[in-house]
Amino acid sequence: MSFPNFNGAGLTLIHNENNNISILMGKSNSDKPNKKNVWIFPGGKKNDNETPEETAYREFMEEIFNITLNKSIMDEILTEVKKNSLLYPINTLIPNNNLIPSYTFIQSSEVITIFVNILNKHRIISDVFPY
Repeated sequence: MSFPNFNGAGLTLIHNENNNISILMGKSNSDKPNKKNVWIFPGGKKNDNETPEETAYREFMEEIFNITLNKSIMDEILTEVKKNSLLYPINTLIPNNNLIPSYTFIQSSEVITIFVNILNKHRIISDVFPY
């Protein structure tokens, strides 16, 4: 069975301090009855010519940091994350149905430091971190 293009992807950050695990989620503000006031993972629809990893990270930055980044900065973030093998796994496949796969990437919350450092380097600010 062949799959069509990737439908969507999301990035889930897990923080483990003293084995007290926490997972970052957001609350939906959708007006759709089935999505209103429900807890969601940051993610969304894949853009043309975008890999699932790129989708997951782009959507995370849009939904959590409330910013839109160009592809070169997203590539820089992914490259930095991949340099540290302790931050893996980033390749978890959780399909939502048998026809169109969606991907959820699991990451350590330590990638937030990478995000913030790269955003600071490029002088990109948001209402989440205004410095």
